[in-house]
Amino acid sequence: MVTSGDGSRKDDPGTSGSDQKDHTEAPDGVGGPKPTDGDAEPPEDDKDTGTETPTPPKPDVATMTPEELKQLEVKDLVQRLAAAIRNRDEELVRSYGEELFLTRDDRLLDPDDWIALQDPILAAAREGHIGTFRALAGCRPPLLRQDVQGRTAIHIAAMNDSAAIIEALLKPVNGKSVVNVDELSGNTRRTPLHFAAENGSVGVMEVLIREGANVNALSGADATPLMLAVSKGHRPAIEILIRANADLNVVGKDRDTALHIAAAEGDERAVELLVRAGADTTVRNRDRRTPREVWEDHFHTHVPRDELDKLFNG
Repeated sequence: MVTSGDGSRKDDPGTSGSDQKDHTEAPDGVGGPKPTDGDAEPPEDDKDTGTETPTPPKPDVATMTPEELKQLEVKDLVQRLAAAIRNRDEELVRSYGEELFLTRDDRLLDPDDWIALQDPILAAAREGHIGTFRALAGCRPPLLRQDVQGRTAIHIAAMNDSAAIIEALLKPVNGKSVVNVDELSGNTRRTPLHFAAENGSVGVMEVLIREGANVNALSGADATPLMLAVSKGHRPAIEILIRANADLNVVGKDRDTALHIAAAEGDERAVELLVRAGADTTVRNRDRRTPREVWEDHFHTHVPRDELDKLFNG
């Protein structure tokens, strides 16, 4: 809660640092090969015969059932689409994507197929490659796949300040939205607007709000986008949410409002913005403290009383 600390800045309660980091794997071959015992003869299979490792035999399509043939064709398309995304070949991305997800039955894809597509799609979101998402606009399934932290392409784009990708993802296809503007991340239950507000990504916020994002959505830790913007001191983001009529008096964890959080941070400008916009200065949190009392608990020697009166009375 904001009244129990020493006034230091806080992250969204209950959110681990892993929510802000992408999963990476250790490089192949770390540590090198295992040592062998002196002059011991290596196993027969490990001897260098000077010949290349044989490639697995190709499936005998003549003996395959119609269903197996369909699955084989789908796997081939998956590999072609993944390569096209990595190569940023928009024409092939559109062609393979439409054939795979609009013409064929994507229920034939197994978990390995989804993983093969997920990685290059999320990489394109991180790198801000707008063409990939314009080309994939009509292909709903791969755009909604989550990474290991429960985030989809729209969350990754919001975290990386990619407003153009957000616009491409939210563009209707045949009159229907492909991606939900309030898509929840799996682990933290955050919307794209939560990520953008916490990062102070003004351009992304404007796009999301224009497309109807819920400015009062609560995350899994009971934080609104406004609370996250205040906790990080992103004043332009605070102003955007105020203009979008965000509820200033939503109570979150420990019944703190955005004004309680601003007071705990000692952020005079944020307090001023919220009070002038009509934030309730009398609401009490779980410790029965008003925002002003929270400020006094943390910073009682920093601001003269008459200035504090003016700050919290508007």
